Amino acid sequence: MWKISKSTYIVREIAEEEFAKGEAEGETKKALAVARAMLAKGMDDALVSEVTGLPIEEVERLHKEMSN
Repeated sequence: MWKISKSTYIVREIAEEEFAKGEAEGETKKALAVARAMLAKGMDDALVSEVTGLPIEEVERLHKEMSN
């Protein structure tokens, strides 16, 4: 039977947490890119929020940013 040291376990936990963070950041970046594309095509903020899963406030911020 393999014996895992406490430090190995801690390193594994940290690596898994960082991987999950990176994955979440990637999903957010993709949602923002999709939202920008939808807004550029003139789609409604509420629809963009619904489709991308981004909060309406974030979509409104993006829309305003793109209008400037």
